[in-house]
Amino acid sequence: NIRVSEVMTRKLITVAPEDTTDKAIELMKENKIGILPVLDKDGLVGIVAAKDLLNEACEQDNFLVE
Repeated sequence: NIRVSEVMTRKLITVAPEDTTDKAIELMKENKIGILPVLDKDGLVGIVAAKDLLNEACEQDNFLVE
């Protein structure tokens, strides 16, 4: 078995809870990633995925990505 530490990304790109969704989208596009850890001063508080951002953007049209 291969350990997670052998395949994980070490250069973390993160956002803070107070950052905008535009910033998260831009970071995902620039870095060709689909998930960002959300960190505050105490550490990890969540993750945001491209799917989450798309669902939020499409919410008014009652369109959800599953």
